[in-house]
Amino acid sequence: MEFLKKEKLKSTDSLLLMVYFGLSIVVFTILFSFKTEYNQQILTGYNVITLSSIYGVFCRGLRHVAANITWLAISGFHMFLYYLLKDDPILVPKIGGTVAGPLFYTWLPVLTLQFSRFISLKFFRKELVTIFAYGTPLFGNAKPKTSDWVLVIPNFAAFLFALMAS
Repeated sequence: MEFLKKEKLKSTDSLLLMVYFGLSIVVFTILFSFKTEYNQQILTGYNVITLSSIYGVFCRGLRHVAANITWLAISGFHMFLYYLLKDDPILVPKIGGTVAGPLFYTWLPVLTLQFSRFISLKFFRKELVTIFAYGTPLFGNAKPKTSDWVLVIPNFAAFLFALMAS
């Protein structure tokens, strides 16, 4: 099994990335153009969508080199946006920190997922089955094995850490 495929992305993966880029443009246009009381909720929602979609939507596409390069570029852009937004008083909740924090850690779930895939391919000689709620695989009808359940733990931890970062 090949760790990263060098073939072109499937049209559905490309379409999903275009939708994500469109959403990103809308969200950051709102954040930089309008200083409203809803900016915290908008950015929090964007962060949840971004981090959960890496594992839940883009995990299959991340088997391709092009998708990895794209997500690492998105991560770099998110780091840049983090530095622009971290001191914005509208994005600082009363409890401290900043809701822009998760932008800095977009790379963490991407690399954790790749690490889990690498472990699964190297030691268990099978592709990682991404597990959704109640043990249902996200794609196909492959049954999750014990190794898949164990490898979900670092992915879930990375998601929570990135989401709670401030």
